[in-house]
Amino acid sequence: MSCKYRFAGSGVLAIAALKMGASEALGTDTDALAVHSAKCNAGLNGVAASFRTEQCGASPDSPEPLAAAGLADVEASFDVCVANILQVCIYSISVAHLRNET
Repeated sequence: MSCKYRFAGSGVLAIAALKMGASEALGTDTDALAVHSAKCNAGLNGVAASFRTEQCGASPDSPEPLAAAGLADVEASFDVCVANILQVCIYSISVAHLRNET
């Protein structure tokens, strides 16, 4: 199983997914410090080899970070997608995605 983790933050959800059996995880975040922190925490938890991080732009017009990282078929690349953000944000992202606004 592979896991896409939006908004990497500390990396806690990706690290948990790896500890629970995911073969790989990828975290994205707009914050360079969060990306660095997630990488460090993956190392401290012994899962760095299976956890990749990518920094993305904050604007919807920014390039898709996963495609830029060489993952051409982003939609088919992950079994699970998780986000450690507030419910209202998840709802807004979901609605925008369904309307093809993202």
